Amino acid sequence: TIYNVDTMPIRWWINNCTVTGTTAAANALMTYDTCGGPAYNANPAWLDVGKSTPVFIQFNSPTSSGTHYATNTVVGLSSSDSSWRIEATVQVLPGPVDAGNSVVSLESTPVAGVDARILVIPKDAYANVIDSFGLSFTATMEQTATNDALEFLSSYDFDALEYHVIVNAPTFGPYQVIVQIAGETVSPTVYMNVLPVTCAINSEPNAYGNACICTPGHARSPLGVCERCNPGE
Repeated sequence: TIYNVDTMPIRWWINNCTVTGTTAAANALMTYDTCGGPAYNANPAWLDVGKSTPVFIQFNSPTSSGTHYATNTVVGLSSSDSSWRIEATVQVLPGPVDAGNSVVSLESTPVAGVDARILVIPKDAYANVIDSFGLSFTATMEQTATNDALEFLSSYDFDALEYHVIVNAPTFGPYQVIVQIAGETVSPTVYMNVLPVTCAINSEPNAYGNACICTPGHARSPLGVCERCNPGE
């Protein structure tokens, strides 16, 4: 509400003002039902002594998340000039997760029998990243050769503010992983060429590639090292 506490009528307007409902209002953080007159400072509104007039402000939420600021100056002219600032700070949070805008990526080289991490970046309909806790994703990992499938659930890293799905392929070879939230698929499908484990000297991967076995003529010692067998052993 604008008050006239002067001893004479005042003229007033709002600098850099955007009227609610106009085309320009679609991109303005803060709009007003009136800016003080049809031509603003060229033909400002008059306010008699002791009178007041309400001004209604509308705040619009931008499509980008984060902190947004807006400032306007109200000018009053009479026996003495005066002005005061209207300042607004709007904190915009991401909207509901949108699977179509969210993305996934493989963060580590997959090895049979070893955990591999898939990063899930949830986003809303305007592609704002959602890094707050509270979402749940499922990942279905399917072996290409056999169509055998395993399912894994997401976890949340409270330090990095990130979502991950930890998958573990039981054998080496090609796999694909499809991540979903609430039954909707998050792109892209992750294609993995799972490698067999790397083995030390005198050992080799087993048939599944997920563990090391001693090569022929060698046996595992009490220390866990594959050593050559003595004759007759």
